[in-house]
Amino acid sequence: MVDDKQIKQWLKDGTINQAQAKKMLADASKEDSQVKSNKFIFVIATIGAILIFVGFAWLIAKNWHIIPSMLKILILVCATLAAFIFGVLLRQNDHEGVGRALIALGALLFILSLFLISQIYFLEASMQHYAWLLLFAWTIIVITAYLLDSQENLMIALLAFFSWAVVQYISSISTSRAEGGIVLGFILMFLSAGALLYGLSVLHNAIKHAFTEIYRFWTVRYFLIIFYILSFQSILPILSNYYFEASAFPIFLISFIVICFFGFIVGTLYATSKNTSSINEIGVFIGILALLFVMILLTKIGGGSTSDFLGYSRALSLSLWFLWIINNIIFIGFIILMIWYGQRIGSTHIVNTASAVFILDIISRYIGFWMDFSGYLAFSILAILGGIMLILGAWQVPKWRKKLLEQTKGPEGSKR
Repeated sequence: MVDDKQIKQWLKDGTINQAQAKKMLADASKEDSQVKSNKFIFVIATIGAILIFVGFAWLIAKNWHIIPSMLKILILVCATLAAFIFGVLLRQNDHEGVGRALIALGALLFILSLFLISQIYFLEASMQHYAWLLLFAWTIIVITAYLLDSQENLMIALLAFFSWAVVQYISSISTSRAEGGIVLGFILMFLSAGALLYGLSVLHNAIKHAFTEIYRFWTVRYFLIIFYILSFQSILPILSNYYFEASAFPIFLISFIVICFFGFIVGTLYATSKNTSSINEIGVFIGILALLFVMILLTKIGGGSTSDFLGYSRALSLSLWFLWIINNIIFIGFIILMIWYGQRIGSTHIVNTASAVFILDIISRYIGFWMDFSGYLAFSILAILGGIMLILGAWQVPKWRKKLLEQTKGPEGSKR
């Protein structure tokens, strides 16, 4: 969609005349209003779908013991199918927002049905059993996402996928007592999953698939979360306890890591075969992945004396204290990189997310210092600084965000 700024620039350059500019501005305003209206309808419909899901689940749970088994299954199956069918029909009849919300509701009801039907037949209530249910759930929901072109179902499937990976890994190591090995196992699992996400992102971008922005956005958000977690002092001592233990590396984890990196390699190779300019972006991602791994490995140097800085003591070794400072500097650098990346590809969602995380990081550090320092003087200084930050933020952040969004150009930036 052409924006007002571009139309006025065309008028100034003489590309169009006054009458054409007036007509284009009116059309652009009408289209913008329609887009906002559709978004509002989708938000309302989504809230309605969530309320239906919660109410349906609560109603069944409340009367579960008095409903016959066959009727329970019939209710679950009919409700799930009805959500999918009516969602598809409404989308075909130009009710996009409501249709998308109902299709997402169908995915949520499908997950609920799996677990409730399992309970009806008193199937094994173990971690492995729940892992199988989640595996089946995210597989089917992924299929519905692609068949029905549902971005919402894809996001639900991604959440179910990560839940499955965690539950399956816990089930695989249920007999292991190697806590340090389990820490390392989780580290490798989440980094591998991030590599797979990026591989799927560049693969979908290479084939010009509609889900490209979903994978790209969630890849950025995923790594922002990882960097954010590493910016907390309390996390570093936990990570520093990692060590290799064979019992913490079951066949599942090894297979999961191999499959994730296989997906990453396939996606990146296909992307580079279609567009050689993507090599630089892929190289940067590999560097980020390696940097994260090194940041985690360096937590092992946590031995040493407890730091004491300006009367401020914490149960953290001096080496980990400096590592925490470095991690926060790297985190800020990554946020800046993601803002630049969002501007380069024209993604307002990525720019907004990275900006929000930057503000969240400042607030988190401020609250952390407030909790750590004590005394009337420290409290007063922090309160004054906090007030100044809020006033400056309220004044400058909207201007900064608007400037960033104006500089963000591209296909997504023009649509959203």
